[in-house]
Amino acid sequence: MATKRLPYKDNLDSNLDELFSKVDFRKRDNGRAGNHDAEIVTVNFPYAMLDVGVKHKLGRIAEGYIVIGASTATFIFDGVTAWDENTVSLRSVVAGVTAKLIII
Repeated sequence: MATKRLPYKDNLDSNLDELFSKVDFRKRDNGRAGNHDAEIVTVNFPYAMLDVGVKHKLGRIAEGYIVIGASTATFIFDGVTAWDENTVSLRSVVAGVTAKLIII
């Protein structure tokens, strides 16, 4: 039985190449994450399980964050303090962690 070929299948590689050539997460001088409405920040969590206010320059309440690196294994999650146009509140389960995040 022959496999049905979808019309986009022949162009999948070129479509992916085009997509990923346009996606840019390199940190800019202004802290922005490439061509995204996001910002790359480095955060130190000196204590476990306590809110840390993470400043950003998005000019709006952030939608969320992506952890892209940490100095040690940890779990980072939302703090209890409300987020605003300049700050997100996060916690780490491990003290002394430095993490790199994309704030979106």
